[in-house]
Amino acid sequence: MEYKGGEKVQKKRVKRENFLKSTDSNSTKGDSYLDPVVSQKVGQELRLSQHDIDVAFYDYGFNKRLIEEIAGDSLKAGFKVISRNDDLDQKIMKRIEELEIKDYLVDLLKYGLKDGIAFMFPILKGYNLETGQKLEIRKIDKIVGFNIFEARDIISLNRQMDKLLAKYGTIKLAEFKNPYGNPSSVKIDSSWLTIYEPILRYDKYTSSSIEYGDSFLKSLWDSLTIKDNAAWSVGQIAYTLLLKVLKVGSQDNLNKIKQKSNFRTKKEMEINSSTLAIIGKDDELELIGNMQGLKISELKDYIFSELSANTGIPVSKLLGSASGALASAEEDSKRWYEYIEKFQTDHLDELIRQVVKLLYAEAEQPEIEFKIEFNSIRVMTDLEKAEYEKVKAETLKSKVDTIINLTRQVEGIEMSADEFKNIRDELLKDIKADLGE
Repeated sequence: MEYKGGEKVQKKRVKRENFLKSTDSNSTKGDSYLDPVVSQKVGQELRLSQHDIDVAFYDYGFNKRLIEEIAGDSLKAGFKVISRNDDLDQKIMKRIEELEIKDYLVDLLKYGLKDGIAFMFPILKGYNLETGQKLEIRKIDKIVGFNIFEARDIISLNRQMDKLLAKYGTIKLAEFKNPYGNPSSVKIDSSWLTIYEPILRYDKYTSSSIEYGDSFLKSLWDSLTIKDNAAWSVGQIAYTLLLKVLKVGSQDNLNKIKQKSNFRTKKEMEINSSTLAIIGKDDELELIGNMQGLKISELKDYIFSELSANTGIPVSKLLGSASGALASAEEDSKRWYEYIEKFQTDHLDELIRQVVKLLYAEAEQPEIEFKIEFNSIRVMTDLEKAEYEKVKAETLKSKVDTIINLTRQVEGIEMSADEFKNIRDELLKDIKADLGE
């Protein structure tokens, strides 16, 4: 309360709505227009065109390597088909090798992750097999091979969109471009196709359209953009470090040089003129440093940490190396194995089952029950073992060197004998653990 002329006056207060607001009426804190922190709003959904996806995949090695490693590593160790008939299972595994089915599955995963959808189509021999009709697997005589249809091949997709029926949202019939074939387009019933649509988007689907799920790259787009811009910015910083200055004797001479459009071309024979500043002898050139203590390595760590958080893939795998301390390398390997094992369960198991059903049908056992068992991916390759042993040896050498240095320097330093022994004993224990003793 305030008193004016002996009367009580209610003091007006600014209501604070939350911690982002301010009680100061002159403050811009919390202002939806003037405060850059709270002025950010949810925008429209990012829609990637096929062109955007293709450029991001084919022109940027990181994106291509990331998707190819997920697809490749999920099948690198292979799998087994198991039923109650061991002899038949061995024949099925032999056919998997003969038809190079693992390679087709890797492509299916790769293009599905890249574009949002992909299809694996079997080339079959048999009686009265029509692609536009439901595939009767008992009529299959022989599997000749497989082909991949990509998102760019789609003309239309017919889906089951009745929520009262089974398999809501699934594709019933697909029509594809076939420009080099006769006819130039083909309709294929879904029973023929092994369909990989990793990120389902039921909100986008209709009974008949070309809409499908999102690209794996979509959720990473902001982080990938920051990564790309950071690389460009580092290049700009490098250019500023190479700035050269040419002082000209007078303003008249300076004007004459600027009027000659071929000046830079001539100077290019001697120096890189893109980092050349031309000023008069009485002019001054001031450079403003804008790094403010930011280290490029820290920027890189931040970007890859964000990508790792978004994907669940360890940083060392994103970087394409197994660098780092021994404990870190072991932890990253463990996280990658867990990622791939989950990917196999969530994405790959059912795809393999659909293909293997065709193989059992070819072997005249279409109704047989079987399961898919993935071989352990935790068995390291020779190269992975070599990298691991290298990190282990470097870590061990570092600990031994520390003990040697401590022993040499113990005299004259303020450390009790007990403190020194404790440090030494801890290091020796670590070394023995590393050596498996």
